[in-house]
Amino acid sequence: EEWAYNVGKAERVSTEREAAAFRPLPTARDYTAYGRPETIPADIPKASVGEKATSGADVMLAVRKMLQGDAAVFHGPDGLAVGITAQSLGNHLKPDRAEYVPFVPEVLEEPYEIWLLPYEDEKTGRVELRRHYIKALALDKVRYGWMIAEFRKGELWDTTFIVSKRKGEMQKRRRGVLVWGRREK
Repeated sequence: EEWAYNVGKAERVSTEREAAAFRPLPTARDYTAYGRPETIPADIPKASVGEKATSGADVMLAVRKMLQGDAAVFHGPDGLAVGITAQSLGNHLKPDRAEYVPFVPEVLEEPYEIWLLPYEDEKTGRVELRRHYIKALALDKVRYGWMIAEFRKGELWDTTFIVSKRKGEMQKRRRGVLVWGRREK
């Protein structure tokens, strides 16, 4: 139709802002296509597990403490700057995840791998690329923690922290285009 239509009568006209519904697109490449090891080695964390939170205010306090203020910029090993604001990360996290906030800087600055993944908006078909920073941490002698930090539109968009007693938890997350990967000596 290009410009030959009446906007007031078009099917996709809405007075309300539509919320995007992004889903990851399947990709054929995973860690095996790049000759990466099956198991991510667990690093000894530089930070310690933080305080448990019971409210949104506690989460915001943990994020501000980690950022040493209301916002900070971190640089990954590939040189890309990742901005974080206390408001965006603090409003995103649930209280049961606040104790893992101290690990965010080392995941962004010293990840094991960085992956680029395509995501599609189910409503519009628009595709955007997101970066996933992946790192495994040895929390103690029994538990391992895997953190995935998702970078979108210039800032940290999402974080996922998985605690498990098994070492091989991240294989299904290690797919897309490998942007950067640490080499073992």
